[in-house]
Amino acid sequence: MTLSTLADAVITTDHNGLVEFVNTAAERLLHLRAGLLIGRPLRQHLAIENFEKHSRIDILKESRKLAKERAILRPGNGPQVQIEFQVANLSTPEGKAGGHVITMRDVTQEVAQAAKLSYEASHDELTDLYNRRQFELCLAKTLSSARREQRVHTLTYLDLDRFKSIHDTHGHAAGDFFLTELARQLRKTMRGNDVLARIGGDEFGFIMHDCHFENAKPVLQALERTISLLKVPWDNAMLSVGVSYGTVEIDENTLSVDEAMRAADQGCYEAKRVAALT
Repeated sequence: MTLSTLADAVITTDHNGLVEFVNTAAERLLHLRAGLLIGRPLRQHLAIENFEKHSRIDILKESRKLAKERAILRPGNGPQVQIEFQVANLSTPEGKAGGHVITMRDVTQEVAQAAKLSYEASHDELTDLYNRRQFELCLAKTLSSARREQRVHTLTYLDLDRFKSIHDTHGHAAGDFFLTELARQLRKTMRGNDVLARIGGDEFGFIMHDCHFENAKPVLQALERTISLLKVPWDNAMLSVGVSYGTVEIDENTLSVDEAMRAADQGCYEAKRVAALT
């Protein structure tokens, strides 16, 4: 197979960065005919940005032992694409610096699919909140920061009251609809760096970073008020629930994610027990 027929885009330049060869795949990727590139500086026609920082990079300076790099390509006459590229530096028989061989591949769909799978693995399908696995990963990082930097955070475990009656009376579709609307409303009570997750059927976890228990009280009161006042129409009924919750501080003395979750869960259980007696 020749360079001309490779599926990957291939461009070669001389030691001055002037384009010497462009294959068909490169023409399609750049939305430019080879005749417009041959003999001209590659830098003038190849607008590539850093994948993370979105800053312009010089592709001819990106040779790192044939390591593959990710970047954003902005063709002059087409939509931007995400690419994977390699740059090989050539040398003359005398050992002097020669030209370059650049190979590029469009990975836009691959990146999008990977991002989609990652999102689905970390989020609850119904409410679009974090799922339990992702919440525990976030909590582990929270514990780490508490120990490493002596920071204090607050963990809250919430359990909806009377939610089972929605299922029993109106069916699972009504329950799902209520949870979706509840999640939408709860997001409005969160601060920018808070973490909210659905960790069970009608159970939620809530992390407030850099927040002592006393400072968390107003947020929790607003959250409780949001849940208690929420009325969701369904057929000829208005769906509503109450909430019980338990809250613990996360600091440098917190031993583990399991310990923190158990303590918050126990606090929630105690709140439910007291509520049942009143």
